[in-house]
Amino acid sequence: MTTLDSSQAPTLLRHNPLLKLWRTPVFNRVFNAALPYAPDPVRQWVERKRTLARKVDLQKLVSQRSRLVPESAFREVLARGLETLIARQGREAIGDYLEFGVYNGTSLTCMYRELKASGLDHVRLIGFDSFQGLPPDAHLEDEGRWRPGSCCSSLSLTTAVLEAENVDLSRVTLVPGWFRDTLNRDTINRHEMRRASVIMIDCDVYSAAKDALNFCAPLIDGHALLIFDEYWPHGLDGKLAGERRAFAEFLDEWGCFEAQSFGSYIRRSEAFLITRTF
Repeated sequence: MTTLDSSQAPTLLRHNPLLKLWRTPVFNRVFNAALPYAPDPVRQWVERKRTLARKVDLQKLVSQRSRLVPESAFREVLARGLETLIARQGREAIGDYLEFGVYNGTSLTCMYRELKASGLDHVRLIGFDSFQGLPPDAHLEDEGRWRPGSCCSSLSLTTAVLEAENVDLSRVTLVPGWFRDTLNRDTINRHEMRRASVIMIDCDVYSAAKDALNFCAPLIDGHALLIFDEYWPHGLDGKLAGERRAFAEFLDEWGCFEAQSFGSYIRRSEAFLITRTF
């Protein structure tokens, strides 16, 4: 993908007055309505300019994106987790990294870099996200803590972020859609998922976290590092809700996992080393 520095945007627009005019709402409607009747060379020129404008806009979003995960602290937890898993199971036994709630790819990028630093080039990174923000009924859970549509990053923006961060996209699979539609046996079979060794739960809402954990259960073989980004969500005053409630129910209902505290990387987060007992 060809990228452009966001600082180029004003210059590009300044030297393309027709492109600037096309962005004006009134002229945009008139222009688009007349475009199908224009000669082929004109339509092709317009499409090139539109493509250029989209690239500039996307690169600007990439450079201005929010980074909701403290990267150094998060990578420290990942490094310790990978070291522990390697010691207990061996390097070749390290399975996929699964992330539920990718947003714009900051935590996935951190995991990619930590895998690279550890020489674990065989590990795949699979991210699940609606790419439409939190679900429409999110406000009905966890005492109304969550706002539908929040934490939204489009698939194109997330992909652009990963490219800008030099993540090898051949090792990354992004699965768009609501968890109720994507977290199923068909997805496991389609992507030939056999083992999950590091799992990042960053979907906030109780039902989404529960769906993610139940999806992962058959993929946890031996040991896994399980990370919750919103284990102690602000505004719920330590109540059993959200990801924390989902985890408590998961341990109770499955009955075959033990959890050992593994620290955190920010006040609201919590990590655990999970062991399958039978």
